[in-house]
Amino acid sequence: KLLFNVLCIFPERLVVTGEDRPVFAYAGQEVVLSCSVDSHVLPEQVTWNKHDSGRESVLVLLFEDNNTWPDSSHERYQGRAELFPAEIHKGNFSLRLKDVRTEDKGKYVCQVHTSYRSANTTAELQLWVNYGNITRPMILIIVYHVGDKDSLFSIPDIVLNLFTRICCSYNVNLFPLPQVRVSGS
Repeated sequence: KLLFNVLCIFPERLVVTGEDRPVFAYAGQEVVLSCSVDSHVLPEQVTWNKHDSGRESVLVLLFEDNNTWPDSSHERYQGRAELFPAEIHKGNFSLRLKDVRTEDKGKYVCQVHTSYRSANTTAELQLWVNYGNITRPMILIIVYHVGDKDSLFSIPDIVLNLFTRICCSYNVNLFPLPQVRVSGS
């Protein structure tokens, strides 16, 4: 009988789920980061935090005592972060982030606390780079060889095809990655 009472006091589990894949957005767009809690569990507190590498986490949004407290958010997120109030009773604590900025890119953690347990899920926000009307940058490399096959400066096509290696690098963390096209004459 004692064991039964303990199980009634301490729920057997707290399951928090989110998205397995990164979420992508352009700067200026709105994005939703998923966080769902078992609907039979009423959290006392849900926090959304942004984790910057090498820095302390930043509070994006706080839900506590059945209320969302936007004034407690870090100044970078005030007026831009919110939950879906009509979905909270279903266990949906997904974060809507408006007017996405480049500094919003990174890892977010939805931490859920009940009286006896806590659990979390992680979401990753990646930004598409906007290049005006170009959605993917392109690097064009043109390979030329001079002369004809009898010329001293000519490189036979078979050698060019088998042994030419062209390396291209860039020092900017771009997403999506550039396309590379190689053409010869």
